[in-house]
Amino acid sequence: MISPSPSALLGGLAVELLCDFEHGLCDWEQSTTDDFDWMLHRRQIFSRRTGPKRDHTKGQCKGQGGRYLYLEASYPRQSGEQAALISPPLRGQKCLIFWYNMFGKHMGSLNVFLKYENSPHWHKLWSVSGNQGRKWLNAEIDILTNGETYRVIIEGVLGLNYQSDAAIDDMQIYRSSCASGWKHRNPSCNRGLKKRNKSHLG
Repeated sequence: MISPSPSALLGGLAVELLCDFEHGLCDWEQSTTDDFDWMLHRRQIFSRRTGPKRDHTKGQCKGQGGRYLYLEASYPRQSGEQAALISPPLRGQKCLIFWYNMFGKHMGSLNVFLKYENSPHWHKLWSVSGNQGRKWLNAEIDILTNGETYRVIIEGVLGLNYQSDAAIDDMQIYRSSCASGWKHRNPSCNRGLKKRNKSHLG
């Protein structure tokens, strides 16, 4: 696992990590102790009445379609199974921002945890469950810590059946509070995260 590189400045905000998943996971990693993995995908998934129609970064732009991560809930997956994505090591106050899609009648849960390097315990920072509709939604999470090195864990939990394909996109970590600079962080057709790939850690 590679430690974060020196922060870049973006719109007055100190950037720890930007990842739109166009070129893989950046320095996020799949957990090796969960039930299955998050999957990279482009455009609409194959299951009916669940999941996004397109990614968040580019899907809103005519003639474009980018990648995102999602949970494939179809057989042989089972209700309650978990998939976890783990950040590189971090330290100090951060703002985590990402976009999520939780469309599906039997949608499960999406959770964000903090885990200190020298502790086995996961501390829940944020959670949402159930069908949230077709649109991509925004999550902003302030991370306040005790000064020790930690990782952020994004965990998806499957619902009752295949209609629980949750998705995430445009993961962003800033060295600031979430209250500042939102207008600089929202990807758009002309100014998406792909143009900032040099800020990726991968």
